[in-house]
Amino acid sequence: MLRKSPRLHYLIYYITSRCNLRCEHCFYLDELNKHDEMTPEEIARVARSVHPLRFVRVTGGEPFLRKDLPEVLQAFYQYASTRRMGIITNGTRPEWIEQSVRRLLDLCPELVVDVGVSIDGLEAVHDSIRRRPGSFAKARETVARLNACKADLPNLLTSIVMTVTAKNEHQLDDLYHEMAGLGVDRLSVNHVRGKVHDSSLLEIAFEKYRQFAERCERYHLDRDRSWKAGLQRAKNRLAREAISQVAQGKPSEIPCLAGSAIGVLYSDGTVSLCEMLEDPLPTVNGNSAAHPRLGNVRESGYDFYAIWNSENTRRCRDWIAATRCSCTHECFLTASILFNKRNYPRLLHEWLRQGVGR
Repeated sequence: MLRKSPRLHYLIYYITSRCNLRCEHCFYLDELNKHDEMTPEEIARVARSVHPLRFVRVTGGEPFLRKDLPEVLQAFYQYASTRRMGIITNGTRPEWIEQSVRRLLDLCPELVVDVGVSIDGLEAVHDSIRRRPGSFAKARETVARLNACKADLPNLLTSIVMTVTAKNEHQLDDLYHEMAGLGVDRLSVNHVRGKVHDSSLLEIAFEKYRQFAERCERYHLDRDRSWKAGLQRAKNRLAREAISQVAQGKPSEIPCLAGSAIGVLYSDGTVSLCEMLEDPLPTVNGNSAAHPRLGNVRESGYDFYAIWNSENTRRCRDWIAATRCSCTHECFLTASILFNKRNYPRLLHEWLRQGVGR
């Protein structure tokens, strides 16, 4: 089939809806533990249809609850020529996570994979947010195991992913010092987002988030002064500006590329514009309703672009442009900054403002 633009560059893939935790800040709680996952064979057909695909962000549920995770992700490596992936884990299965990562990189020798372990506070706060005693200790063990693996797995990167909420903002200084001592490649910061069951978690001071994110950025600078790392920091700063605008109730100056450069694939084969939007979208200027749940690859012959190029998806893109849809979702901001050439002058300016290599 003749492909139409725009082309997908960044896929958020919910490899499973199964999860062994019920975290307070999770915006996906109502969707967890619905067991209708695509098989590796089905994913291989989807992967063929999205070739080439630059990046896959693997999430869930808890990704490492899938025993066939290495084989599922190999499909993107083999059939979509994907060479960079990021996997987010709660870190509660240290030994199995290490085994799975080793198996994945054995199957995909040229793959660069960043495993991000989610830690959301010091021990008492983290275990409270995650609603499971001992989850902090398990996450720390996972980080230690993965760091040790890097001696013979040069394509493995490790990061700690921290979500700032009203429950941990009082201890961000202590959390930084604790996490900075663990020796990961990157400290990644998320702003709590979406419809969480306890809305009080959303009541955070943006300035605290900003200061914490900048400290974590300094950590990254001290470890990596390459031009690529500088570009990533420049992107992060533009993203924080956008998040600041949204936190003030203003639309972001970064046009969102949801449904264009970035999209979502759920474990049952559903393709979505974005994780944050409700279905159907509100009508704008009398236009017919658009549905951010765009379709299911099981109903399109596993052809992702048959859904991506549909009339409904076009209406969704038009809705995003017309409403200047904005949120604090870092993954969508990343794709929207990096895959829109209109942002390149600002990105270059921010990169030069840092000072190359500084």
